[in-house]
Amino acid sequence: MLESNSRHDYLTTHESDEIAAAAILQDAPAKDQSLEQVREILFGAESRRSEMERRALEGRVAERFGRMEAEYERRFEKLMQDLHQRFEKSCAMLESEAAERRESMKIQHDELIGRLERAAFALGQAKTDREELAGLLDEVAGRLRASTAAT
Repeated sequence: MLESNSRHDYLTTHESDEIAAAAILQDAPAKDQSLEQVREILFGAESRRSEMERRALEGRVAERFGRMEAEYERRFEKLMQDLHQRFEKSCAMLESEAAERRESMKIQHDELIGRLERAAFALGQAKTDREELAGLLDEVAGRLRASTAAT
């Protein structure tokens, strides 16, 4: 039992000496070469190992970041291509619909002109006192033709 207590005292004293030595080394001015050498002996290997691990970790992080950035750029380009294609399709569809509507309006316009001409001719044939009305209808048909030719 006595031996166990002395061993415990030795370990406790030894640990406190190491802590005191580390505190002295940390508080000492950096210009003292002997303390730097002792610090290198005590902590140099661990410091180099930590530095190597830090550099390896930085390398892995940089590599991962590079892959993620490349993937982001690839996806962004793909999205931009898809949006461009959709935009082009929408523009083509709108142009086609506009052309169809223009053609439909032109057909309706031509039909209206034909009806007005036939009505004017029928009125002119039916009664001579309605010649004035037939002239007006001819004038309207002429104006419609002129507006069609202008567009």
